[in-house]
Amino acid sequence: IKEIQVRGGETISHEEVRTEVENELRGEYLRLVPHRFAFWYPHDVIVETLERIPRIHAITVERKGRTQLDVVFSEYAPFALWCVPLTPTPDCYFLDENGFAFAPSPALSGGSLVRHTFEDRTVLEVGQLIPSKTFAEVHTFLEKLSSELSLRVTDVFHTKDNDLYVSVNGGGEIRIAGGDSLDAVFENLKSVLASKDFAHLEPGNFQYIDLRFGNKIFVNEEELKVATTTSTTTEL
Repeated sequence: IKEIQVRGGETISHEEVRTEVENELRGEYLRLVPHRFAFWYPHDVIVETLERIPRIHAITVERKGRTQLDVVFSEYAPFALWCVPLTPTPDCYFLDENGFAFAPSPALSGGSLVRHTFEDRTVLEVGQLIPSKTFAEVHTFLEKLSSELSLRVTDVFHTKDNDLYVSVNGGGEIRIAGGDSLDAVFENLKSVLASKDFAHLEPGNFQYIDLRFGNKIFVNEEELKVATTTSTTTEL
């Protein structure tokens, strides 16, 4: 192998990838056959080494002709965060769009990425956080909250019973029972916010809207101008 071509990714250095491959091509088998020998090059070892680079995935390594090695890879893109709250700042891992935790996140300010926390998961690690289908359904629900109801979500807390506590930017929480259809939950919530009694609700003037009890919706309001709290129950 005399030439190494590297393609793919957006932020991972091609030179870093090439250097890792070159390192694995050094040496010999039994001090006789060079690792660079085209027909016996250490394919599996190269792939395993490259898989240790943060954010890299879907690696293919193929020999082209007699002297060229092609390395092609994809790169995980940050879509959300999985965090374990600590003091003074939380530790987090990046999640891709399928709910796969792929690398530690630096300390981030702002709320461009939704933060997921779990009541029963306190150790961050690389791997599938929750089933990809469930993760996609949750984020479709969050997108509908933002686009149709102007409720931008900052955090999602997953309880041990799989309930969801969804925190809204500006203040307020939406509580959802584990296993409930998120499409049905959204329609219930939309009906509540469209009703005369609760049309005034907006981020900052309610503590929570609890949708975990079927057609019975519990709303806990926090009046911003006076230090009182009222709890209201409505049935659809």
